[in-house]
Amino acid sequence: ATANPATQSPAPTINGPQVSIQSATLNVRGGPGIAYALVGVLKLGDTVAIVGRNADRSWWVIQSGPLRGWIINSPAYMVVSGDTSAVPLVAAPPSPVPEAISPTALPPLIPTSTHTP
Repeated sequence: ATANPATQSPAPTINGPQVSIQSATLNVRGGPGIAYALVGVLKLGDTVAIVGRNADRSWWVIQSGPLRGWIINSPAYMVVSGDTSAVPLVAAPPSPVPEAISPTALPPLIPTSTHTP
């Protein structure tokens, strides 16, 4: 039997620019900013396609299977490979309004019983 030196599990083929995650985890958000809701989490070693960007390229829109969302473009968290010059500009969704919920409107926390069945 001949051994193939490149016997790694086949990664999905990404045509175009991609991002390889270099931090333990990286949040994927619904828009370009930490005020947007979390839609997923990427993990160390994940490689995902870059499918869009914001105007100043500080956030990428990524696609990984069914997951699509925004990640911050920071060399502290990722390595970008491929040509990103043709990545299309994606309009950000309307900015969430954190002032919509006042802290006093939240129900009080009720301690749960520590009894185990």
